Amino acid sequence: MIDKEAKIRKIISENNNEKEELESVIGKLSRDNERLYKVISKFESIRPAEYVELSNDQETVLTYFSKLEDNHQYIPSDIIGDNDVSLDFAVKTLEQLEKKGLLNKSGETFGNEEGYEITNAGRKYLADKVISEHENKS
Repeated sequence: MIDKEAKIRKIISENNNEKEELESVIGKLSRDNERLYKVISKFESIRPAEYVELSNDQETVLTYFSKLEDNHQYIPSDIIGDNDVSLDFAVKTLEQLEKKGLLNKSGETFGNEEGYEITNAGRKYLADKVISEHENKS
């Protein structure tokens, strides 16, 4: 009987030690996770194209930006000249694409018009679409 009690106490002691070790590991992982979350939250979130819904008009306007080099921009009147749409329509579509994170205002104005540039998310959207269309043809 004494032998059984000693074994039970030993098992309980070992379990308590393992529990403390696990709690220590969980604490460390939680702190690491918190640090990683802070770092990751600083990066731009880029969603795959399949999760971004665009109208045909929005996609046409975004595709127009694919020709631009980095740090270059278009203004609404650039878009109306090539696509036969109204200035109000172009401005509205650009604002919608900005809200979706696919375009950003460049901070520059040309006359009364603000410049827009494509974001990394916008470029990824267009790349995903090209890949998807190519896969569907195969």
